[in-house]
Amino acid sequence: MYPPEDSYAWQDTIVRTTVDIPDAAYRRLKASAPNKDVPSRSPPLIQFWYRQSTQPLASFAVFSDGQTSPVDPPPVGSGMIGLNLDPQGRLVQLEAVPPQLEEKPESSRAPDWAALFGAAGLDTARFASAEPQWLSLAGFDARAAWTGTYAQSPELPLRVEAASWRGRPVFLRVIGPWSRPERMKPSEMPAGTNITVSVVLAVWLAAVLLAWRNFRTGRGDMRGAGRLAAFVFGVEMLKWLCTAHHASTVIEFFVFLAGVSWAAFVAGFIWTFYLALEPYVRRRWPQSMITWSRVLGGEFRDPLVGGHLLAGIALGLGSSLCGLLQTLTLQNYGLYHLENYSWMLNSLMGARQMAGTTLSGLISAVAFGLGVVLLVFLLRVVLRRQWLMAAVFIALIVGLSAVFNGGHLATNLLSALVPSLVLVGLLRFGVLPVVVLFFVPMSPQNFPLTTDLSAWYSGSAVFPIVIVLALTAYAFHTAVAGRPLFKAGFLESD
Repeated sequence: MYPPEDSYAWQDTIVRTTVDIPDAAYRRLKASAPNKDVPSRSPPLIQFWYRQSTQPLASFAVFSDGQTSPVDPPPVGSGMIGLNLDPQGRLVQLEAVPPQLEEKPESSRAPDWAALFGAAGLDTARFASAEPQWLSLAGFDARAAWTGTYAQSPELPLRVEAASWRGRPVFLRVIGPWSRPERMKPSEMPAGTNITVSVVLAVWLAAVLLAWRNFRTGRGDMRGAGRLAAFVFGVEMLKWLCTAHHASTVIEFFVFLAGVSWAAFVAGFIWTFYLALEPYVRRRWPQSMITWSRVLGGEFRDPLVGGHLLAGIALGLGSSLCGLLQTLTLQNYGLYHLENYSWMLNSLMGARQMAGTTLSGLISAVAFGLGVVLLVFLLRVVLRRQWLMAAVFIALIVGLSAVFNGGHLATNLLSALVPSLVLVGLLRFGVLPVVVLFFVPMSPQNFPLTTDLSAWYSGSAVFPIVIVLALTAYAFHTAVAGRPLFKAGFLESD
C-alpha cells in the first residue's frame, strides 16, 4: 500500500461520519438484530474515515474552518491514502494514490486480494468472481470484483471491487444495493432547500438594506453592534483553534488566514443583522431589548438578566423535548435519515472537538436568534396585526418542516410548538431568551447522548448536560441577587 516505507513523516487526521444507507436496508437490519446491536452489525450505519499523506493535510477553503474532509484537500498527491472503516475497524473503502513518477519501475506481481478481504472482515468462501464495474481515480494495472453476502446479513447482496498497481492495492470498495456512484450522479439538494434558501436570502437582503439605512442616518446601537461583532469574531477564532487541522509548517499561516476570513465574515453577518433590527425593535418593542442591551453593556450580574436567562433555558428545554418527540415520530414513520446527523459525531474526537462544537452552537444560536427576531419584526410590520403575524410565522415554520420531514399530522403539530415557544420568549421576555432558547437545544443535539456512563463516548454525553446545568446555576444565582432562598426575606421586595 502506498506510500513506501521510507517516505517522509506523515500528517494524518481521523473524523467520524455516517454512511448513506436507505431506510429499507436500515429496517431490515433492525428486524435482524436488537437496536443496541446495530452498530456492530454489517453493513455499518456509522463509518470512520481516515486520511494520510506524505505532505501536510491542510484545507484553505474559507467555509471549512480549516477542517479536512475526504475530498479537501483533494486526494491527488502521491502517497495519499484514504480509508473508511466500520465501528469494528473493518475496511469498507480504500483509495491510495501511487507515485507520479517511477524512476525504477517495479515488475508487476499478483495482488494479494485475500489480505484485503481479511481487512474487510469478509469470508472469501461466500464470494464468487464477477466482472469489474467500478473504476478508481488512481492508476492501476489489475482489477477484480466479487459478489456475495455478509455472514451477519446473508439476505443483503454484496459486491466487492478492488484494483492494484504493481501488486499494491490502490482501491477497494464494499458495495451494497444502497451504494451510488457519487461522481456520476448530479448534485441533488434536499427537498425544500430552495424554499429555505429563498427565505434566508430575502431576510438577508432586508437586513442589508435596513443596516445600510441605519448606518447612514446614524441610528442604532453602533457600540453594541461593535461589541457583538467582536464577541462573535473571538468565539469563531476559538472555534477555529479547536476544530481546525493544524500543520507544523508554513502552511499553517494560510490556514490561519482562512480562519480569520471566515470569522470576519460571520462577525460582519451578525453585525449587519443586529444593526438592521435594533432601532426598529427598540422603538416598537422597547421592553424586548432591555436585558440584551444590559448584556452587551457588560451587566452580567443584573437580576433581570438572570431571570431572562432562566426563561430562555426553560423554553429551550421545551424546544429540546419537542425535537426529541419529533425525532421519535420520524423514526416511527421511517423518515429519519441517519446520514443527515453525521455532524453529531464530530464531538467524539476529544475535548478539543467538544469545545469547538459548543462554540459553534453558541454562534449559531446568536445568528438564528437575531434572524428569527428580524423575520418576526418584518412580518409584524407588513401584516400590522400581532395575531396575524404569529399565525403566519408558525405556518411558515410548519410548512418548511413539512417539506423536509413529510406532511404527517403528528410531525406538523410538533413543528408548530417550537415557533410558538419562540414567540412566547420574544413577546413576553425579549431577544435574550430567544438566543438562549436556540442555544440550549443545540448543546445536547450536537452530541450523541447515552445513559450508559461506562461507554467510551459517555464524556460527550455528559459535557453538554454540564454546560446547561452550569448556565442554569449561574442564571438562578444571578436572578435571586444574593437573597437567601429559605428565609423570610426571600419573597420580600428590596
